[in-house]
Amino acid sequence: MKFRLSMLTDKKVRLAALLVVAALSVAVSGTLAYFMASTHSIRNDFFPARLNVVIHEDFQQIDGSYVKSNVTVENAVVPRASSHAYIRVRLVPTWRDENGNVAGVPPVDLTAPPAGITAEINPDLAFDYVDGYYYYKEILAPGEQTTPLVRRIAVDYAALAGTPYEGYTFELSVLAEGLDAAAGAAEAAWGVVYSAHTWSPCTP
Repeated sequence: MKFRLSMLTDKKVRLAALLVVAALSVAVSGTLAYFMASTHSIRNDFFPARLNVVIHEDFQQIDGSYVKSNVTVENAVVPRASSHAYIRVRLVPTWRDENGNVAGVPPVDLTAPPAGITAEINPDLAFDYVDGYYYYKEILAPGEQTTPLVRRIAVDYAALAGTPYEGYTFELSVLAEGLDAAAGAAEAAWGVVYSAHTWSPCTP
């Protein structure tokens, strides 16, 4: 499934870069899967490039488990205005009750998930993890995709019986941002430095 995003023009900042944010959420329960998409973009006054960040993913039910897999991000082609892009992604796991409210249960660490959840995150180490974000180590040309950040997330609700998560729905939000790969753009917009295919925090 793929979501294409349109440009918004409600806010401008004086940065020599273009930032586009894509969001994809999946909530999985015993009978239904819910998908949500929203967009937000920040366009600067000076740089003419445009970005269209698209999240791709597969979703299926396998033997009672609900599986989200092969989550990648594409720097989709924008006619006459595409640009090379930096990409970063944030994964936000949430538990919700039957009314859709956020449940007050312990947060899930996807690097060491509880019984009932299996997670394969950044399997080929193509992303650097810095301050809660996964930064793709390569610059994406228009039309290119990242390698999978999420190879597989599976939820077996039967295995959650007797745990604090029993009776709740697991939701994984994937938030992807694309930034025009201009000199100094990442430092100004994200507070990180990209050098030699490596991401690191800006030094004070």
